[in-house]
Amino acid sequence: EQQRIVGLLDEAFVGIAAAKANAEKNLQNARAIFESHLQSVFCRRGEGWIEATLGEVCEMYQPKTIGLKDLVSDGQYPVFGANGIIGRYDKFNHEEPQLLITCRGATCGSVNISEQFSWITGNAMVVRPLDKALDLGYLEYAFRGGINTSKAITGSAQPQITRTNLSPLPISFPFPVEEQKRLAASFRSLAAETQRLARLYERKLAAQEALKKSLLHQAFTGAL
Repeated sequence: EQQRIVGLLDEAFVGIAAAKANAEKNLQNARAIFESHLQSVFCRRGEGWIEATLGEVCEMYQPKTIGLKDLVSDGQYPVFGANGIIGRYDKFNHEEPQLLITCRGATCGSVNISEQFSWITGNAMVVRPLDKALDLGYLEYAFRGGINTSKAITGSAQPQITRTNLSPLPISFPFPVEEQKRLAASFRSLAAETQRLARLYERKLAAQEALKKSLLHQAFTGAL
């Protein structure tokens, strides 16, 4: 009886392992397709594209930092730290959404977009277009696939990005700004589809793991 149960489990686990491997491969492919598309657009460029440095077309600064002790649990405004929202506060220091680059720690170089009326701390670098010739939505995807922020990271024990190191990095963008908006919209659409597929494959992985646990439970309770 033990051998019969082991045989059933072995056969089932081989199938589960194959299904998980397939789902993991599809998940990686979905993410790779999006990254590949971004890189192809920024590498291909085209007629009418402008090449500049970030320092020439963007304002960069780190806002005033507040500590965790300053956060207010029922504060009206979200507080953005190095990696997104870290709490709430009763004041805001930015009315409009801003592009944020993580400038300290292991996730140095990560990209976030803040919400309207939020407090942004100095653990994130605000990168803001100097004028309307550069679209914020396009700038976001340029950082995700067209700007190599790793070149601006210094330090190994405590990686960091400074404005001095970020400013010389090259950026390319089409002109007029309407073309930037069109590209940003296409990037958002592809990103949404990529995220939908990623959630689908992640659910499949979770389902396979749940099936494995269920079979083991059945085996050890005499229900198999």
